[in-house]
Amino acid sequence: MRTTLLGIAAFLCGLCPAQLTHTTSPQGVLAFSDRQPLARMAISGHAPGWAPFRQEEAAMQAAEGDALRGTIALPAPAKGTLSFEQRTTAEAETVTVGYALEFSDDSPLEAANVSVFLPTARFAGGMARLLPGEGRRELPVDEGDPQFSGSGAGFAVACGEGLEFAVIGSAVGPALVQDNRGWGGQEFEVRFALASGDVFAGQQAARSFTALIGKPEEIDALVKEKHPTMRIDRSRPLAVLSRSGEASVVVGDRRLMSVQVSIHGVGWAYITQGQANFSASGDSLTRLFTGRLPIPPDRTKAL
Repeated sequence: MRTTLLGIAAFLCGLCPAQLTHTTSPQGVLAFSDRQPLARMAISGHAPGWAPFRQEEAAMQAAEGDALRGTIALPAPAKGTLSFEQRTTAEAETVTVGYALEFSDDSPLEAANVSVFLPTARFAGGMARLLPGEGRRELPVDEGDPQFSGSGAGFAVACGEGLEFAVIGSAVGPALVQDNRGWGGQEFEVRFALASGDVFAGQQAARSFTALIGKPEEIDALVKEKHPTMRIDRSRPLAVLSRSGEASVVVGDRRLMSVQVSIHGVGWAYITQGQANFSASGDSLTRLFTGRLPIPPDRTKAL
């Protein structure tokens, strides 16, 4: 009788809808599953020349409450470290992870990302999409370029029974899907870039991500809730940024004011922000410009 009851319980459990569960490693790497492995989520990135750094290599500090804190050494030719604080909140059907990053030094950088790693053994040949959007594509069965890139808030992939596993960010930003089999791995990697180009000491970046399993229409509704369509009223004052970070307040085609960095050197030699060497990064909620403006007239020092 006991064997029969256990068999019935196991059968009924197999009929239950997939439930999202997760574990967290000592370094803060999350592993998601639905009775079988779904994905890992972690901080990742590259220095110039594609030298990698990974959250798995972090030196961890003592945990404080629900916060994990650690430091990742950046490989040459990058300089210094990347410190992070991570908070994870699990609710009935979702897991939300908040990341706050800070760079210790002025440094060149290819990119610092939050990456979602999907096992190719499970998802090769599956249908996936960047969020928001309805355009689904098949992840390659054999090693190849998934040809997913662009601006996105998240990513969703079919995981069976008409459901999708999705990760939705708190902001829209650069997103890229890569087949890591080309570099000896066995995963698809979805990268959400939080910083790129030159970074400066004390520079920070933050974003949160919500993971869930749901029907496509449920996931679309959550994306719409988190990222409602923005409507611009050109009859009202708007703040706009140029490619080099100068800010202007405009109404329609009229510019009311502008703000920029400028320097008067000795003898009133003059230079403006548009002449700076700079890099730009950010997402739909923030924009960060990092640059150096040479001080005239000799330009041997910079701001």
